Amino acid sequence: MASIEPEKEFHNSGADSDHDDSYAIYQTGRDFEANPAEAKRALRKIDYRIIPILFTAYMLDKNSLNLASVYGLQQGTHLVGQDYSWLGKTP
Repeated sequence: MASIEPEKEFHNSGADSDHDDSYAIYQTGRDFEANPAEAKRALRKIDYRIIPILFTAYMLDKNSLNLASVYGLQQGTHLVGQDYSWLGKTP
């Protein structure tokens, strides 16, 4: 049977022992400045990927709330008046 070696301690290459290697990489990139066109393209790419995910999650949430009401959510939880409408409010 093979023995399992204990996890090796992760050492960083920086002077501060409270941070790992990824913090050192972060520090080297702090002085990087992207030109406005690159920043705009990156933001647009993020928007094209994040917004559809948020929209889908929002619609699934609304649909599940509607389906729950059909199956007796209001009666089972004794919601009265505006209580049901407060369930679908976004912060």
